[in-house]
Amino acid sequence: MPSTARRCRFKKDIYKRCIYLAMKYGVIVLALVLAISFVTVQPPGTASTPTVRYVGGSGPGNYSSIQAAVEDADAGDHLYLYTGLYQENVIVDKQLTIRGEEGAVIDGRQLSDTVYVLADGVTLCGLTVRNSSDTGAGIVIEGNHTVVRRCTVTDNFFGIYTSFYNGTVVHNTFLRNTRHAWDTGSNAWDHGGRGNHWDDYAGADGNQDGIGDSPYVVPGDGGRDRYPLMHPYGPPVARFTATVDKWTASFDGSASYDYDGTVVNWTWNLGDGNLSYGETPVHVYARDGRYTVMLTVTDNNGSTHALTQRVYVDNAPPATTLTPTPATPNGLQGWYASPVWVTLTGRDAVSGVKSIKYRVDGGNWRDYQGAFKIDDNGAHTVKYYATDHAGNRETERTWAVSIDRSAPLTLSQPQINESMWYTQPLTVELDSTDATTGVVATHYRVNGGPFVPYTGPFTINAQGVNRLEYFAEDAAGNRESLRRVDVRMDSVNPTLEVTAPLESYLYLMGRPLLPLDRFAIIIGGIQVTARAEDATSGIQRVEFSTDGTLRHTDTQAPYSWLWDEPALGPYTIQVKAYDRAGNTARVEVPAMVFNL
Repeated sequence: MPSTARRCRFKKDIYKRCIYLAMKYGVIVLALVLAISFVTVQPPGTASTPTVRYVGGSGPGNYSSIQAAVEDADAGDHLYLYTGLYQENVIVDKQLTIRGEEGAVIDGRQLSDTVYVLADGVTLCGLTVRNSSDTGAGIVIEGNHTVVRRCTVTDNFFGIYTSFYNGTVVHNTFLRNTRHAWDTGSNAWDHGGRGNHWDDYAGADGNQDGIGDSPYVVPGDGGRDRYPLMHPYGPPVARFTATVDKWTASFDGSASYDYDGTVVNWTWNLGDGNLSYGETPVHVYARDGRYTVMLTVTDNNGSTHALTQRVYVDNAPPATTLTPTPATPNGLQGWYASPVWVTLTGRDAVSGVKSIKYRVDGGNWRDYQGAFKIDDNGAHTVKYYATDHAGNRETERTWAVSIDRSAPLTLSQPQINESMWYTQPLTVELDSTDATTGVVATHYRVNGGPFVPYTGPFTINAQGVNRLEYFAEDAAGNRESLRRVDVRMDSVNPTLEVTAPLESYLYLMGRPLLPLDRFAIIIGGIQVTARAEDATSGIQRVEFSTDGTLRHTDTQAPYSWLWDEPALGPYTIQVKAYDRAGNTARVEVPAMVFNL
């Protein structure tokens, strides 16, 4: 680029040339040359049209470095960046406009702030600014009235960091920055109903106009982007809906929009080899199928955007298969004797299954979320159907299942007391019940014999402990757990023998002396003894009495009682034995007693 001194010397050469021309061609030519000289060789920064300095590209005199162009520029100049990667950290310390064509990228190499603005009135436009250091910013603004527009600020710690005032940050795209922005000054983050695109914006776009319904809050001191963009600023955005009725599809691309212009063309690739044009075309497909439809919109600047969606032409309902587990009844006569898990599998060849609904025994319809269990006893009915994404609904299907997972219950009458000894033959009745399928058979046996069908009351009368076992089966094949009960039977009296005093014997001080003819004679005290036995239930106790008065009870063999107390005259010695079933035996010994 020529310096100011060189341009002044060039002007002096022009003046000398003018004198020569005036002498040769006259005053008119001189006037034209002077006019041309004043128009074309003005010093930079003073003309009404600013100097443009080119960076990148292949033009003669273009700069290879942005910073070199900044240093050579005068306030008010423009820098134009051709497409390319500029790996440098740029300091802008004078009023400049830096504009990039598409693909102009300033990469800070993670060394520092990528672009540092130190002057007022700087404009940055159309740049991609990325890769600041892990504490730096893509763009630091320390000047007032700064304008940043149509830039992509990405992969920095701070996207933009500023504490200055009256700047305007609009129509930019912020991507993957740790913090997109920090503003403690007073700057505008939107203009004319348009703001910036923030990739962490979480608001909705209820009316589908491409503008968020709620502001984006810029951290720092309350900055707000009142009109956050749902998509990056610049190219149009294609949007469309499709409504299918039988084989006719109606398309609507009127929701497409353009932030900085208008959509002027809608081109439709309908997925079956046909094209259509216009905002709301209608197309008839020849057959059912999945069609990939692409809408390409073009705006008044010639920019385009395409959107692809699947459109389903589907006139066949889905089909649902029910699979029970176990696959077949595991009981008798078509009954399940366990819980049943039900799996529903829907299939649709075109649009796919959207939902499956089912209900059991007339209950509420439920969305099928996975296999479900039926485990209540009884007969059940499952109804189900599927709906596909095209809205086709399957005809309601029905499946019946019967479950009896409870065994019968058998009770004996009378209720047998296992700790009790019975002294009379016991007649037993078995009462079996099953609430679902009913009892088909009851079986029993006594003392380990073969099981026999129960047909009516039966009698247990064998002496001793009798083991009664029984169970019932229902129609579904459920078998009751084997029940056991012991029936204790003892209807025989114990045996009893008084071993002293013996009847018709003379006793002196407890010792037998000689036999007598009629009754016993006892002189002095005597040990009354008895032998009692019971082979079945056993002896419970032996009671010793005289003349009906209980004198002693013994529960341990040998059974005895020492009778040594004043007594004179005739007595009847009574001994009574009891077995554990309550059977008794009694022996009496008459005696004349002399014990003073």
